[in-house]
Amino acid sequence: GKLNVPKTRSSATKKIDKKFPLLLTTSVVEHTYRGFPLSTWVEGARKLFAEGMVDINSEDAREAKISPGDEMVVTSAHFEKIWPARISNQQPRRTLYITLPRGEFLGPNPHPVRIRKKDV
Repeated sequence: GKLNVPKTRSSATKKIDKKFPLLLTTSVVEHTYRGFPLSTWVEGARKLFAEGMVDINSEDAREAKISPGDEMVVTSAHFEKIWPARISNQQPRRTLYITLPRGEFLGPNPHPVRIRKKDV
């Protein structure tokens, strides 16, 4: 017989469009020791797990005229946040990634967003 696979709401349902052309994926700091983020204990961890910095592909950054460390306004249908940019060639085009500080949660991933450089 035919296998009926239930249709799950995949990330494809959160499609990007002209209004929100990028996808932001978030995670929360999980690297903890005695309840503190590892970055408070381990110097190197702070560089590895940079909290509150958005990883952005270098070409996407260039299109948005964003340089490393620039304040970037990230807007979705549900939130608007300002984070510094960290330009990364490992970051796939049209996607952003951020590790949120503990206790901050933006809802299920991914988030269709748009970005702009914060007005100086």
